[in-house]
Amino acid sequence: PVVNQRVTLHDGSPLFGRERFAENGKLVTEFLGVPFAEPPVGQLRFRKPKPKQPWRTPLNATKMPNACMQSMDTYFGDFQGATMWNSNVPVSEDCLYLNLVVPGQINRNARLPVMVWIYGGGFWSGCISLDVYDPKIITRL
Repeated sequence: PVVNQRVTLHDGSPLFGRERFAENGKLVTEFLGVPFAEPPVGQLRFRKPKPKQPWRTPLNATKMPNACMQSMDTYFGDFQGATMWNSNVPVSEDCLYLNLVVPGQINRNARLPVMVWIYGGGFWSGCISLDVYDPKIITRL
């Protein structure tokens, strides 16, 4: 069963994620699509990122966020070795998000190692929502 977990960030912003089982059978808690900057649209387009302002309404961090604008690779047709890098979620300029994964249940006193994964793609392909980057698989490492 999926269990929602509510937490509050250091700036007071509330969000809720979900618990689920990783590929290795161990429990993980995920927070998907947590914004790290204001959306780079309108007056913020082509400017350096502006820090995300705190929010007061709990953020639903249980679904994958938008991917950044990119071309879809159609050169090789339906060849999965190429299409697996195409975005599987909507693309948008509003795409400055992180996925956070915690092993086990939330424990505010635990000091855990942090792995930062920055996907590649060079503005051509790739996004944090690709199946190959699924948190339940990455946490097996």
